[in-house]
Amino acid sequence: MTDDCGCDDLVSHLFQLFDAELEGAECARLRRHLEGCPHCSELADAEEHIRTLIRRSCVEHAPESLRTRVITQITVLRAQGRSEF
Repeated sequence: MTDDCGCDDLVSHLFQLFDAELEGAECARLRRHLEGCPHCSELADAEEHIRTLIRRSCVEHAPESLRTRVITQITVLRAQGRSEF
């Protein structure tokens, strides 16, 4: 890739940038674009916000009562011969 970076280039590599899947020079090139482009910076901020929400949501556990109800229902469906469980 060239040293120039446009919005389309950044958008097409945004997930790779956040997932640390790019080489150092490529990462630096895209970050330079982010620093100078309000539109892409806003997109990156939104992506970071979504990832933060997902990380926070993935650590929460369902209440034990819900877990028990789900397991009970699966057991009942299996006993009735439902093969999808």
